[in-house]
Amino acid sequence: MHAASPQHPSVAVETTTTVSGRVKVMTRSDSASVKRKKSSSPKFKSRQDTISAALVRRGKSAPLSLHKIVRPDNPMYTVQVGTYTKAANALRNEKRAKERFKDQAVFDRYDAGDKLYRVSVGKFQTGKDASSFKQSMLKRYPLDYKECWIIYIAR
Repeated sequence: MHAASPQHPSVAVETTTTVSGRVKVMTRSDSASVKRKKSSSPKFKSRQDTISAALVRRGKSAPLSLHKIVRPDNPMYTVQVGTYTKAANALRNEKRAKERFKDQAVFDRYDAGDKLYRVSVGKFQTGKDASSFKQSMLKRYPLDYKECWIIYIAR
């Protein structure tokens, strides 16, 4: 850091850690000793001190690994009604779906790569049949299954 002079004004740096674990870095420059260049559209019109801030992410979270989705030969289709991080939530919604759709297969599966539990209803020969079933689900239970979607699965 340079000593305070007209060419190098003093700069104070402050860091604080937020509740979410991020570090907030703040710098304060004394605008009285800084010569500003005139621009066509100045952002600040006051002669007060200017404070700039940035958020820096802390932690060792690794990015999610991506894996290629391969469509199986001659797939079947199902309506996925939810994806859950907790097994208890998946089991509760699987039980509810079994009570509501007694004539359809209801199943869940755990994807170890994503660490997610997926609950699906029905096994259909065509995407059109799955879409028709999805629409009937939305008519009967519009709030519970408004975010369901159709996926393909291996036979």
